[in-house]
Amino acid sequence: TAVREHGNNYPLALYGETIFTNKSMKMKQILENILQRLEGECPVLAYIGKDCGQLYAEEIPTQWPCALVDVREANYRTSRDGIQTTEACLSITLADRGADRTSEDAPLRLFDALAQVSDALQGWTPTPHSSPLNRQQLKRRVLKHTDYEVYRLEFITRYNEKF
Repeated sequence: TAVREHGNNYPLALYGETIFTNKSMKMKQILENILQRLEGECPVLAYIGKDCGQLYAEEIPTQWPCALVDVREANYRTSRDGIQTTEACLSITLADRGADRTSEDAPLRLFDALAQVSDALQGWTPTPHSSPLNRQQLKRRVLKHTDYEVYRLEFITRYNEKF
């Protein structure tokens, strides 16, 4: 995987598993690094991208199986000494379409994708300023009026910012 430059976002001090930074941490950087990691580590996936509601569109602009990455939620806590801790829940939605599962092994290829994504992301640190990703849950999702098989895999990461 490629190493990205992080500009002037140098660490100030180490605290547990997270690093204080002197600039605001950007979720965009975490998402970009996750997308890049999946592209390099998950060959079973035909499409990897930011989740923009593709599975709900009339004409779906994707190939199968796919992984769609997004931030499900972020929670913030600020201490008295001006340190804000962010805990972000990142979702990886994995989907396959019934019409595209024609070979014998195709009905289980989504489980190959789940294994590759889990192996690529569990314990991996998306930026120098965040904690390693920690897998939290896997949920099956049912989309009405579709033949999609959909699972959502969620990971947690944390980082601190000093203000």
